[in-house]
Amino acid sequence: MNAMGMARTDSPRSVPLLSAVPLFVTLLVAACGGDDLLLPRDGEPARIAAVQGDNVRATVGQPLTDSLVAQVTDPAGRPVPGVEVTFVAPAGAVIDPAVPVPTDAQGNAAVHYTLSTTAGDQMVEARAEIVPESNAVATFHVAADPESPESLTIAGGDRQSAEVSTVLPDSLTVIAVDRYGNGVPGVEVAWEADGGGAVSPETVMTGSD
Repeated sequence: MNAMGMARTDSPRSVPLLSAVPLFVTLLVAACGGDDLLLPRDGEPARIAAVQGDNVRATVGQPLTDSLVAQVTDPAGRPVPGVEVTFVAPAGAVIDPAVPVPTDAQGNAAVHYTLSTTAGDQMVEARAEIVPESNAVATFHVAADPESPESLTIAGGDRQSAEVSTVLPDSLTVIAVDRYGNGVPGVEVAWEADGGGAVSPETVMTGSD
């Protein structure tokens, strides 16, 4: 009886689960704090933004009137000087200077940009070493317009055959292009049939392409 009583007396006591909670919370806070968090502090670069030169329009192959300017700021939105910013342009465009540019006292880095000879939307990226990486790129959008038209090129309808006094199955199509081969919209093209026949309409404006 005594042996059985001892067995019952020495059995492990249940430990309340709530007593372990404060220790777990303390360990969790310690693991998430300190130098393990890769977040910028005040005075350190946190984001980069395009502050001048975004959403502008110019002619292909020409320099922009104003510089492209990117600004680097800390988590509180204050400018951060001395941060190197690299500008990356599309093929055929020119960035001056072509080396990384350090930000000034206002957190700004500026370059001159000469458009490539390809019409359309040209995008320039300004990149800086910033944590988190999602804030490390600012994008400039430049709309590149074609130059004045230089010539017409045949785009469709050539070398067709049909019976006399009938309409050709396909339309006759030309493209007005500048010296770089970009299509130029809004150009008035006059058509004339040589050696008989007729065209309709006799005058057409080039479309957006």
